[in-house]
Amino acid sequence: MYYADLSTRCQVDAGPQVRAVGWLGKCPGGRGLADDHRLFTVGKVDAAFVDKLREHIRDAWEPVATAGFHRCGYCRAASGGRNVWIPTKTLKYVAPELIVHYIEAHSYLPPQEFITAVTACPPQGSKAFFELLSGFENWWDSQLDVGELNVSQRADGEKMTEVPDSWTAGSTYEEFMGRWSRRLASQFVSWQRIPAGVHWLDVGCGTGALANAICSRADPASVVGCDPAEPFIEFARNHSADARISFVVAGVGGLPERPGGYGSVSSLLALNFFPNPRVAVEVMRLACAPQGTVSACVWDYSSGMEFLRHFWDAATALDPAAQTLDEGKRFPLCHPDALTRLFRSAELVDIRCNAIEIPTIFASFADFWQPFLGGTGPAPSYVASLDAERREVLARKLEETLPRRADGTIALSARAWAVRGTVSGLASRDGDDE
Repeated sequence: MYYADLSTRCQVDAGPQVRAVGWLGKCPGGRGLADDHRLFTVGKVDAAFVDKLREHIRDAWEPVATAGFHRCGYCRAASGGRNVWIPTKTLKYVAPELIVHYIEAHSYLPPQEFITAVTACPPQGSKAFFELLSGFENWWDSQLDVGELNVSQRADGEKMTEVPDSWTAGSTYEEFMGRWSRRLASQFVSWQRIPAGVHWLDVGCGTGALANAICSRADPASVVGCDPAEPFIEFARNHSADARISFVVAGVGGLPERPGGYGSVSSLLALNFFPNPRVAVEVMRLACAPQGTVSACVWDYSSGMEFLRHFWDAATALDPAAQTLDEGKRFPLCHPDALTRLFRSAELVDIRCNAIEIPTIFASFADFWQPFLGGTGPAPSYVASLDAERREVLARKLEETLPRRADGTIALSARAWAVRGTVSGLASRDGDDE
């Protein structure tokens, strides 16, 4: 397959931050090297660069299975099916295994920015490598693993409604979701069965629901909670009295470190919101001690999270474009099969995935509706994007369709999927960096 150097797509990845390099296989019109040198730049490269590139290919971390086995389109003398990702802070370069052959046999000269990126790139599979990758969206999951339409596009090909998720206020999030995540957190911690005296890392800690549940249910040695949203960290600090808990502002790309790793690295209701869940789990594994536990818990948005299901069903009935914002559509990861595949891809062992269900009972319609007006989270962000008239129409639609008990309460339930895996006892590849 041929892609011009520095294209924003190739056979195995695509996106505005992607740069394809060395995809010289099938040239346009079937032209070969002898017919048209202008298909790529010819020149000399430093041998040290080639050696470094060969090392990256030898140890290549590949998020997808090989997309085919190919021979050189010019001499047919070499073949290869692997691909290599070279991330930087702002871009990720993707090259086929045959790039080394093109350089050595056909004098191909890659772009200088790619040469610089290869030279500076941390070892494949190292913690530093995954930290660089963590900021990029996982195009391959949306296109190759789950077979779903990329969430940035509607089924009819139009651009999705521009309503970004907002995570700006800890107090309003607490009212909307925190009261339910705290109930879920206790069951999630108990389900993990982590022994007492373990050091925990809570990734994407939000307002502190999981960190506090760990202290009340698991008797930890310590808990470090991290989240990139400063308002959430401020709220968590102000509402957590246990001396064993500390909170820091940090995302997946810079997790707090602990000598020897953490005995348990966990994430509650955050994994599906990370730009790249696959890399996030890799980074969590690297932060964990050998024989430690990596775990996550996500809502079953497609059918089990009933109050959100009622909300999005009503919203899309009134505004079909809202379906692209529905977490049930956006997050096919939130399914036991997808979660199990994800943890298996991170080389975790003894993987378990189970459902956890909690009741969500609202005293009245006002108790149900008011939290949607806070503007924090996907559904409240959508409500905030509506004008007053459309917001009132949506509220009336919900009030008409929600099930009620005789006493006026709205009794629903919320199901989540919990997944955990064990880090093997072998030393991590990150040790090669030291």
